[in-house]
Amino acid sequence: TQHGGPAYQAALKVEFYHPTIAERDIKATVTADANHVYRITLPDVLTGAWEVRLEGFDGKWRIHQRVELKDSVQLWLN
Repeated sequence: TQHGGPAYQAALKVEFYHPTIAERDIKATVTADANHVYRITLPDVLTGAWEVRLEGFDGKWRIHQRVELKDSVQLWLN
């Protein structure tokens, strides 16, 4: 869910970078559903340290953050 700023409804570039194993990196372009929710299906459960990057489809903005992923834990990127 977006908090702040003008509503964004275009596609998002989503990237997960593993810090030491490049073969595990994931890149996808996702679009919002009818409820303006973006969803991505991951090939595996991701746990541990990851670099996560969200970028507007037009490249005008980007959020990049290192996170520690755990099962069933919701994260906010800012």
